[in-house]
Amino acid sequence: MAAARVPITTLVIGEGGSGGALALAAPGNTWATPDSYFSVIAPELAAAILKRPPQEIRPTADQLRIRPQDLVELGVVRGIVDHARP
Repeated sequence: MAAARVPITTLVIGEGGSGGALALAAPGNTWATPDSYFSVIAPELAAAILKRPPQEIRPTADQLRIRPQDLVELGVVRGIVDHARP
């Protein structure tokens, strides 16, 4: 990806939860759909590693700030693409 000689755009359309997903994303030109998330780890796995009970998955996701609106605010993605709009 880093050596590509053409413009690259990344659209996260679901679960981008791995180091590979982060590595293949186009820096500065990554977009997300409203129902996606983008992180080095899934919230379920993060909660398990932290030895949190299953009911703590949602608060763990909140702390990870992996939702599209969080990613825009953090500057990780350029914006949210609403694929449901005509």
